[in-house]
Amino acid sequence: MDIEKGLSLGAVDYIPKPFSSTIVWLRVETQIKIIQKHKDEVNTVSKEYLDMMEYRDSMLSAVNKAAASLFNIDAESFDSQLQSSTETIAKVVNDFRNALPEAEIYVYDNNSTDHSYERALAAGAIVRYEYSPGKGNVIRSMFRDIQADCYLMVDGDDTYPAESAREMTRLILENKAEMVIGDRLSATYFSENKRPLHNSGNVLVRKLVNVMFKGKITDIMSGYRAFSSLYVKSYPVIKQGFEIETDMTIFALDKNLSVRSIPVDYRDRPEGSVSKLNTVADGIRVLKTIFQLFKDYRPLFFFGLIALLLFIIGVILFYPILIYFLKTGVVPRFPTLFAALFIILASIECFCCGLILDTEAKNSRRMFELHFSRIRMDFPRLDGVSSMLGDSLE
Repeated sequence: MDIEKGLSLGAVDYIPKPFSSTIVWLRVETQIKIIQKHKDEVNTVSKEYLDMMEYRDSMLSAVNKAAASLFNIDAESFDSQLQSSTETIAKVVNDFRNALPEAEIYVYDNNSTDHSYERALAAGAIVRYEYSPGKGNVIRSMFRDIQADCYLMVDGDDTYPAESAREMTRLILENKAEMVIGDRLSATYFSENKRPLHNSGNVLVRKLVNVMFKGKITDIMSGYRAFSSLYVKSYPVIKQGFEIETDMTIFALDKNLSVRSIPVDYRDRPEGSVSKLNTVADGIRVLKTIFQLFKDYRPLFFFGLIALLLFIIGVILFYPILIYFLKTGVVPRFPTLFAALFIILASIECFCCGLILDTEAKNSRRMFELHFSRIRMDFPRLDGVSSMLGDSLE
């Protein structure tokens, strides 16, 4: 029991009585060898780790030198880019203050690192912060926090003219629209914008949305918009990124809200101002959003198309078997027959799902109309205008 207790408490060996000097020495020597072996293993692992870290540092240094050579980036040019970015927000605030002197101007900081918020404060804007990254999260905070009769939203990169602000807000205040879009694509966008993929992407999104949702919107993804209080307080902000403008537009089309477009003279970003938009990744998100909303808002059409495709495939597989059976009385390929019948049944199920979801979508629109009427009672139109400038700074 004493031996078991000793070993359980951490002892590594034991020497029974009577003591033998030879046995004691051999056991001590064995423990010394074990400790030395353990130290050697630790030293080997440590050396391997240090060699690996040295190799990593050398590779990072080589990559950084290659990147600096490839993109010609140095500290001075990077500082000038930050300076240009901070100057655009101050210019935007001043331009819109001159265009709408009666407006309250808000700038939302979205985890910026270039101290743009300091320029906005110095220019007289009310600065608020949204720490969840993404333009959609910024707009959610804007719509929740600010109470106004008319909202004007514009990016802080100085690409949209303040001269159109008065006309856009007038349409809202005179109850001629629930949302007014600053239409870049009908004006100078294609000549000013230097990114070909952005041009073709905007055209593709415009065609898809107008075909799928039976709209006549000329610029789906414009960041320059005016909203009524009814729209702001009834629009559920779910999207988090740059697909938010597409979601706003489709929401208005689905709920039959009045949307107007005004051509605005778009100008490309000032030199040194860097866009936060990732052409490929954000483009994929926008297209994904369109098809998701098409499924949600027009489920009968969406699932009807899938059902039709499945039905055609099933008939193509089933028809030769049916003809052969009518001629010979024999079913030639049972696996193909079962697959064809399964696909036809799946098409029928898809169509039934579309019918059920279409009923739900119609009920959702009815509930929205009731909700919209209650909001209209809670937010009567007021005289004057308040403006909101939203800049997603990262």
